[in-house]
Amino acid sequence: MTDAEPEPLLVFDNTCLSAFASAHLMPVLKDLTLGYRVGATEAVRDEFCAGPNNVADIAWVDLLPEQGMDELVALAEYVQALGAGEHDLGEATVFASAQVRGAIAITDDATATKIARRIKKVEVHGSLWLLIRAYRDGKVNEQRASEIVDALRARGARYPCDGAELFSWARSRNLLE
Repeated sequence: MTDAEPEPLLVFDNTCLSAFASAHLMPVLKDLTLGYRVGATEAVRDEFCAGPNNVADIAWVDLLPEQGMDELVALAEYVQALGAGEHDLGEATVFASAQVRGAIAITDDATATKIARRIKKVEVHGSLWLLIRAYRDGKVNEQRASEIVDALRARGARYPCDGAELFSWARSRNLLE
C-alpha cells in the first residue's frame, strides 16, 4: 500500500468485538487490524456496551455516522432480510454502513453472513478470515492464530473449527493463497 492509498475499512459487528473483549483479547484484535481503518455503527456500539463490556475497550474503533439516504435505503433492505430484533439491527447497520462505504463487514453471525452474501451488495467475512489475513501478513504465526481461536471458543465463540483445525479449514476455502 502506498501513502496515496487509503486504508481499507472494516465495519465490525458486536459478535466479533464482544468475543475478543470477553477473551480479554482486544489489544490482539487491534494488532490484527493494523493497516485497516476500523469502525462500528452506533447500534453495534450500543449493543457492545449493553453487555458486560466497557466502551473504553473499543475507544480505538471509529464510530461511523450514518451516510444519508443511500445508507437508509440499504438499511431498510437488510432489516427486511434479517429482521429488526435487537441483534439483527446491529448486523443490518453493519452491512448497510459497509455497503455505502465500499468497506468489508466483519461478523461471526453465520445466518446474517449467509443473508448478506445472498444479497451480494457487501463483502462480508468473520474473525477467522481476519486471523488468516493477519497470518498471511506476518502479524501472527500459526501457533498464535490457533491459540487465539481456542481462547475465543473457550469464551463461547462459535466457529466451524478449533485452533488445531484452523489452517486445514482455511486451506479448504482457499484463504491461504
